[in-house]
Amino acid sequence: TEIIKDYLHLSDPLSKIKQLQNANQTVSDSIERVTQIIKNMKDFLHQSEDQKEYCDLNALIDAATEWIQPTAKKAGIIISREYKDSSVALVNRIKLEQVIINLVKNSIDALSEAHIDGGMIRVV
Repeated sequence: TEIIKDYLHLSDPLSKIKQLQNANQTVSDSIERVTQIIKNMKDFLHQSEDQKEYCDLNALIDAATEWIQPTAKKAGIIISREYKDSSVALVNRIKLEQVIINLVKNSIDALSEAHIDGGMIRVV
């Protein structure tokens, strides 16, 4: 919001076009993330606490890490997935996806706070 206010008060607004584009991208990324959170919450609310299903764990991890991928990319961090075996387990899919997303997000935050450029998160 501050960038937009500053932009409107400049005599040469084109000098801040890159910052405005970056702010717009941040807003767009945030909207995408909020949309996904709301979808996950709806899925979660419609699913019983005890409802479990057989899931391919590799596919579940792929889905969870794809969701957090834009955040990693913005931070300059690569998420690497390396699976040795295919596993199926009886799990609450929504809860497990959320755990994986939280773990990866915490890793992204830790690498960002340590100012590590080009970091990599390996999921094995």
